[in-house]
Amino acid sequence: MRMSLPSPPQMMSFPAPPSMKSLPSVPRMTSLPSVPIVGVSASATIVAGIPPHSSVCALTGDAVASTTPISAAAEMTAAKRRFDVMCTSPLPTFGYDLISGLPQSVFEVAVKTPHSCKTLAMDHAETCTGGQAAVRSLVAHGVTDLFGVPGVQLDWFYNAIHDEGQPFTVYTARHEQGAAYMAVGYAMASGRLGVLDVVPGPGILNASAALATGHALNVPLLVISGQIPSAYIDAGHGHLHEIVDQPSLVAPFTRWRGRALSPDQVSPLLAEAITDVFTGDPRVAYLEIPPDVLKGLTESPTTSPVEPPQPVPDADSVARAVDTLANASNPMIVVGGGARDVPELVRQLAEQLHAPVVMHRNGRGVLPSSHPLAVTVPAARALWPDVDVVLAIGSRLQIQLSEWGIDDDLSQVWVNTDPEAPHRMGTPDVSVVARAEEVLPLILDGLSDRDVAAQDAASQVLAARIEDQKATSALEPQLSYLNAIRRGIGADGVLVSDLTQVGYVSRSAYDVHRPRTYFYASYMGTLGWAFPTALGAKVAVPDSPVVALVGDGGFLFTANELATAVHYGISTITIVFDDSRFGNVQIMQKDNYGGRVHATDLTNPDFVAFAQSFGAHAERVDGGPDALADRIEANLDREGPTVLVVPQGEWPNPWSYLMNRRIRGGLGE
Repeated sequence: MRMSLPSPPQMMSFPAPPSMKSLPSVPRMTSLPSVPIVGVSASATIVAGIPPHSSVCALTGDAVASTTPISAAAEMTAAKRRFDVMCTSPLPTFGYDLISGLPQSVFEVAVKTPHSCKTLAMDHAETCTGGQAAVRSLVAHGVTDLFGVPGVQLDWFYNAIHDEGQPFTVYTARHEQGAAYMAVGYAMASGRLGVLDVVPGPGILNASAALATGHALNVPLLVISGQIPSAYIDAGHGHLHEIVDQPSLVAPFTRWRGRALSPDQVSPLLAEAITDVFTGDPRVAYLEIPPDVLKGLTESPTTSPVEPPQPVPDADSVARAVDTLANASNPMIVVGGGARDVPELVRQLAEQLHAPVVMHRNGRGVLPSSHPLAVTVPAARALWPDVDVVLAIGSRLQIQLSEWGIDDDLSQVWVNTDPEAPHRMGTPDVSVVARAEEVLPLILDGLSDRDVAAQDAASQVLAARIEDQKATSALEPQLSYLNAIRRGIGADGVLVSDLTQVGYVSRSAYDVHRPRTYFYASYMGTLGWAFPTALGAKVAVPDSPVVALVGDGGFLFTANELATAVHYGISTITIVFDDSRFGNVQIMQKDNYGGRVHATDLTNPDFVAFAQSFGAHAERVDGGPDALADRIEANLDREGPTVLVVPQGEWPNPWSYLMNRRIRGGLGE
């Protein structure tokens, strides 16, 4: 039986969700009594249907088609056309090979090359595995930390990390969701690339909630996913972890998707993926690499990093933005996560325009909470009816446009690297598509010789703050606990807030002094994200205190990563507010269904004993907010993770304070 399969087509990248129907179908291979050699070229040998570059074996020299198994063919005499068989590692001699999907007897061959790169005599070129190409490319792009869960489809990637001298630290999580959140936290705290590796199928599915959160947060993430053997992708044969058309699965929360179908493609595709991550808004990129490609050989050099292309500010748009802002009598600046790296420029612009600065969720800290023009979302709502120009910097304006309401008297000026963002909920008056660090200096320069119409808004901001403080004073003890956390971790401390009663209040009532020190799960609202995200943040900023604020319900989503924290000595503090219920859902049940409660009471472990069973330090903190502040300070310098468990009773419902009811106009057609 002779079989020659077509080579899989090149698929460098597919930015839109691909159907991927163009891959060749693979003949069913249910019986292989003898395996033929059906190639004569060292560069394009196909052995029993294995595609070129899979490099399970590379054959050199001339060979004739034969029905002799490789193990016998390797012993051919010179009279029968001697050739060399080169493989990259020993292989088992029974069952099925998970890399190729073929019966194992195909690969009963002697090992003649080591794991590491070598110079082949045939052409004197340095040759490496696809896995080594991936490792070298990551190193070239400055990667120093990797989060993931190993598996058989990734074995050659992990083997390459070892062979390349372990050039970055690998953090093996206990679940792909935890690993992905760690990568998210790492990227949020540092602004650097977070890198995640997972196996296909259940691995990528387990990570998907965290990846969707990273997408919502505009976090720079690279996902390296394994795949089934490349010859069988999308064939639906039932290979281990197989999902047909896997890239379409991640399409809603990735901007760039690619698949390496030969070792030569690994480094260029990784470079392309990383470049896309940092082009415009940071986003998530996804690259899948089949195991035969990771194992295969390549002579391609490592693709060097390139500066990501960025949009250039349009001069006319900048000029119109300057005119609009200069003529505004009551401007307001709204900043989101896209302004985290330009706090000084935002401060200068706010003071020049006399404009309050509203910081939402991950924009908190762009101005310190103590600045006279800094205002939280609830306080800013009172100012909204009189605003005539809103300047959005790295923000979606979701609350202002869809909840507070707009009318014809409001002008919108947008600064965003996403050209579509300003148009999703209406039509902006001015849109400058570029990074804030490029646009704001131009606006400041344009305003430098202009008389601005606005008067100092500090008095209005102060009045709004006073009213806001009256409202938050009813939210006790949540507010006092937040103040205790603030005191305990200091100005440089990082707080990662989960979706819990104290966490909801933290979005507005927690003082934030610097960017990248307060993290919330954005609109994705993923319960359980805070603890593993805090672990990744601590890896990124090891010298800063990092605290995860969680409830008992959310903590058990990802609490197994205590094992990871203990294993690697990651010194976070996790505060668990324990009321033995899904508290927020229960509040809504009581408010909306006549006090009835259904499916929201929980049975919890002893969280102190639970954490201690992993080897973590744990304490129960009775005595209220002051006691919590003391225990935070006492554990800041402790090596390894700390868990502080705070009993929670019936506390005030925060939603009357947090709800953003309409206060102006309609939706603004």
